[in-house]
Amino acid sequence: MRLHRREILEQLVRLGLRNLSTLKTACREYEAYWENLCYSRGLGTMLGPVYTDFTFSYVYTKSRNWDNTLGDVNNPGGGRITGEFENYHADIIGSNITYKF
Repeated sequence: MRLHRREILEQLVRLGLRNLSTLKTACREYEAYWENLCYSRGLGTMLGPVYTDFTFSYVYTKSRNWDNTLGDVNNPGGGRITGEFENYHADIIGSNITYKF
């Protein structure tokens, strides 16, 4: 199926995108979603009065240059946040054991 430019714009308006800045914002949010991923798996079970839960999560963030052009924000260091952020990987493991009285 092929849509013409007018049909695409009409569909975007029906979806609530009224101007170009809103479309740009939605695209940036979509791109940011795919640059920061978290995969999680968990397992919980009950053995009599004992409940156990185990979880594993993997977090991945792509490298990026970031300059907060919107102005100063409240942060512990104060002022504008800028810098070059490298790839970030984290493995998070958690467990919980509970006994029900």
